[in-house]
Amino acid sequence: MDDFTYWAAERDPDKLASLLKQRIERFRDACNDTGRRMLWSRAIRMFYGLDPEGGYRSSHYVNVEGAQGQFLGARLNLYRSFCKSMLTMIVGSRPPHNCVPSAYDADTNEVVEIGNAYLDKALDDGVEATAGESATRFMVMGEGWLLTTWDDGAGKIVAGEEFQGPDGQVYSRPIAEGEVRVLSLRPDQVIRDPDDTGDPSDHRWLCASVQRSRWDLAAQYPLYAEEILRAKDDERRWLYGVEYNRASTYNSEMIGTYELYHRKTLALPNGLFALMVGDTIVSLTDLQYDELPFDPMISEREPGSPFGYCPSWDMMAIQTSVDSVWMQMATNRENFGTPNIFLPVGSNIEPYNGGGARVIQGTQPPVVVDMSNGGIESGERFMAMAQQGMQRISGLSDASIGDVSSSTAGVALAQQQSVSQQYSAGNALAYVRMMQGSLRKQLRIAQRFIRDERMIHIAGKNRAAMVRRFKGEDFRALEGVNIELGSASTRDSGSRHVIANELLQAGMLGDPKVIETYMEMIATGRNQPATNGPFVRETQAERLMQEVQEGRGYIVSPSMQHAMMIARLADTEADPSIDTQTLALVQQLQQQHGDIWMQMSSTPQGQGLLFATGQQPHPAAMMMMQQAQQ
Repeated sequence: MDDFTYWAAERDPDKLASLLKQRIERFRDACNDTGRRMLWSRAIRMFYGLDPEGGYRSSHYVNVEGAQGQFLGARLNLYRSFCKSMLTMIVGSRPPHNCVPSAYDADTNEVVEIGNAYLDKALDDGVEATAGESATRFMVMGEGWLLTTWDDGAGKIVAGEEFQGPDGQVYSRPIAEGEVRVLSLRPDQVIRDPDDTGDPSDHRWLCASVQRSRWDLAAQYPLYAEEILRAKDDERRWLYGVEYNRASTYNSEMIGTYELYHRKTLALPNGLFALMVGDTIVSLTDLQYDELPFDPMISEREPGSPFGYCPSWDMMAIQTSVDSVWMQMATNRENFGTPNIFLPVGSNIEPYNGGGARVIQGTQPPVVVDMSNGGIESGERFMAMAQQGMQRISGLSDASIGDVSSSTAGVALAQQQSVSQQYSAGNALAYVRMMQGSLRKQLRIAQRFIRDERMIHIAGKNRAAMVRRFKGEDFRALEGVNIELGSASTRDSGSRHVIANELLQAGMLGDPKVIETYMEMIATGRNQPATNGPFVRETQAERLMQEVQEGRGYIVSPSMQHAMMIARLADTEADPSIDTQTLALVQQLQQQHGDIWMQMSSTPQGQGLLFATGQQPHPAAMMMMQQAQQ
């Protein structure tokens, strides 16, 4: 290809594979030249308790080091403890999400409920855990990525297909139902243009390095089965600096693949998707999505770089110093843990047992010699300083990492945890953006690729279980997903303790229903348990108003929300565009609601039904009862 043709516009699979490999090597060379690969590798090893230099020292066990075995290699992994505490502030509870409708009518409200249930099921089935894995990678490597695509080889096998290849041979392959696929990727698995220093989510193209089953790929792409089965696994353990390439390909069932996604641009109007296995591109099509299916979790970026900056990297130097001091303390304790006793020459000290006691007899007492040079005490002071330094860097307090006495008041605990959460607000916002982008893509993908009718269960402690049927096209009524961080009171134990005490003092914890609703709202972070009933009633009222505007009436039943229906009918009556026939229908329905409401308010049985459905008696009936009492 000449210098005047865009490389991604190449449609010859062999040439495109060669050009893509050049981009992969260029990305890895840039990571090596800038020290990025070494930094990533060091951070991962340190987080998982291994020697950041690649040695055998570990937080899992104690090993002997030194030329003569004079040192005890050990690690006290404070780094991981602080990183996990920072992660808890971000992913400790599911952020509340709600689908955003494109219109506000009864049909759309039902789709919103189905969409929320669909996303809840996706989160329960592993998407939330996958997002948490990306958040962990962000905390360690400065970036966490979610790849949200449609996998047409996943799900149940529903049929088989036979087709004739270019060589005239007939091939067969299974046809699966297909499922939305959400993967967590490390930053080294998201290959990009190192010269593009803009926002990573706005890159023109991104390439994902994904491990797949060699045998499933061969079944899915039978035209290239031989190339796939013979392909070398070029997963070279590049991240850890180990050149690795298996000579025998059949011993490896998993193989590294590269998925290239190019957005729709002026230079490439239809976009591009290419799947490369080894040296062979087995799939080459236009991009099937409106945007790149990547969502990054990045809170900060290095200037002039396409890479993210990790908020925990500043603690790595402190952890290295902690490892050194911890090894010295363990070595001193091992070598000098048994007391050394100094006996002057000619002291003639002789121990013996007398009357059950050990007696030491001599001309002068022996002296215990401390040869540890005060290592334990000085080491403890250093460890305290190191922990304080990590707290300053991470913004965590003693309460945030669990080092708090039982006498700490709930208000003080809540304040300390609230400060820590405010400090990590940027990280939490990055997590929310990643989640919001992935959930929105899942709705778009389901809308485009789910053709058959599926069922979704909508159930909860405060609602009756029900099953709704839907198709992907139903999600056209949804514009996206809105996620809010919510109050800190739903994400830390201290604030929950304060709220519980306030409710207890107000006497609101005596009702089991209140307790159940409160605990579910605190646990999920969503107000759906408390608003589900009003939501259903509003949806019903909206549907009935649509029928009235179309000139059709409805049967007024005693269990309806009469006050709300009268108010909604009044709004319809005030519409200047309403015709005479519809106006008469509205007034007739208002009269029917008023009559039934008044009748129910005048009898004990009717009042019981009103209270059971959350309604108040008719204002006129209440005035009549007050006058009768007077």
